[in-house]
Amino acid sequence: MEGPSAETKAQLQRVADLMLEIYQTRAEMRCIDVAAIKPGPHDLTRLMLHHQSLRLDPAVIYLYSILP
Repeated sequence: MEGPSAETKAQLQRVADLMLEIYQTRAEMRCIDVAAIKPGPHDLTRLMLHHQSLRLDPAVIYLYSILP
């Protein structure tokens, strides 16, 4: 399974960065606990077989790994 291109990774990183900004703003507003924010990357190795069984696009898997 080939991974996403560098351009796609850059776009997905922008999405993850924006989501992190949203979570941080919500934490400042006291809507969520700052300790609940776990920035990526996350190790999704244990979920790889499940992702493959669902035939998820490698870009989606990459996005899951970098989202906060």
